[in-house]
Amino acid sequence: MRKVHIEPEWFAKLSDDEFIQSADLRRLYKYSILTSITALIRKGHVPEPTDKVPSLLKRKRGPVYIWNVGYLRGIIKDVRDRRNASLKRIRENYEQSRV
Repeated sequence: MRKVHIEPEWFAKLSDDEFIQSADLRRLYKYSILTSITALIRKGHVPEPTDKVPSLLKRKRGPVYIWNVGYLRGIIKDVRDRRNASLKRIRENYEQSRV
């Protein structure tokens, strides 16, 4: 999964109970709008959607995927915490090797 290092301003303004659609999720994870969201989900490049709702457009046959902002913030925080813990272990190992 691609990492989100800094939450964009537009994402930070959203409340935890709001939802975003696939176009905004692609923007958050910095994927092209031309990239298929189902392929990104299937390959694990983006989190699983929180919900699927039927499309209101007649030409679109599949469901519309939506993600809860609070759910995404939790995932971003977990990834950031794991990365920081890993960096801390690397620093500690480096400091011990210098002694």
